[in-house]
Amino acid sequence: MFQLDQHDAVFPHLNLRKEKHGDDDAAAADLKFTLTAQNTILDTIDPNIVRAFWKKAEKSQQQSLPMEGSTDLVALNLPLLGEQDITGKFEGYELNIGSLMDHIEPVFFADAKVKKITWKPLEGGSVAMGFTVSVLLDENEDAELISAWRRGDVRLWEDINAAIKPVLQGFGFALSFRTKTRDQMVEVTGVLAHRGDHSEQTEIHLPADTSGSKNGVQSVGSSVIYGKRYAASALLNLTTQGEDDDGLLGGQKLDDKAMNWIDVANELEHPDAYQTKRQELLKDYGGAANLPTEVRNAFNGARARVTPKD
Repeated sequence: MFQLDQHDAVFPHLNLRKEKHGDDDAAAADLKFTLTAQNTILDTIDPNIVRAFWKKAEKSQQQSLPMEGSTDLVALNLPLLGEQDITGKFEGYELNIGSLMDHIEPVFFADAKVKKITWKPLEGGSVAMGFTVSVLLDENEDAELISAWRRGDVRLWEDINAAIKPVLQGFGFALSFRTKTRDQMVEVTGVLAHRGDHSEQTEIHLPADTSGSKNGVQSVGSSVIYGKRYAASALLNLTTQGEDDDGLLGGQKLDDKAMNWIDVANELEHPDAYQTKRQELLKDYGGAANLPTEVRNAFNGARARVTPKD
């Protein structure tokens, strides 16, 4: 499953549009991203790609400097080969667009679709990639997207694991997960282990996420992603907004109002109820710009969950 964790990228193109959902027109957008990364990023698509397109450099060959973290497969097998395409559309993704400047809040979308993936092998064990992400928009999110597009350089986050992993490793901890499926339910067990042979674990049970016209495999995969996030948060007492964590991640604890609105979002089951509560939410906070990140994420997830399937 194609995945990016905290990669810097260029956001060169934004297309705002409408798409049909039943009889209604829904605001939507296509976001084009480009980036350069180590070739091992292709392992998330197919673990055989790297060995097919790269090889070890011969002693007589002068090669470009490899990227940090790349393998010893840095020389091109087929140097005259151009850009490659990956066909198909991949659903059930989360997209979190952050700024390279810490004071700018990230923009989050649930149930995004990734398509038009292209990549070109480069000397030195790196790869130039491009892809398009399609999302549904809520009110005021078009302005946030335009702001991100104007900045041009963005940072893509898909999982809190990328942020907490080096911190845990520094103190001798490792976080791992086990998954099971049974009767349309997904069970994710998070295990926090220390090198001193002590461990703690927690289990999260979720229904398969069938929103957004996902097939069976995609619905399970989406719930596994949510389950890992919730399990990690439970084990480490973390949220992406930042609870009181003795300085591990920083930030401020969510207040009762925010927690209440998150509960409201989690209980929504109908599009009309979502629209009603969303208006109440914006009125309560005085506009979308004032929403805590966790509340925004909860309502984006609710929107994806209750939106009628095509």
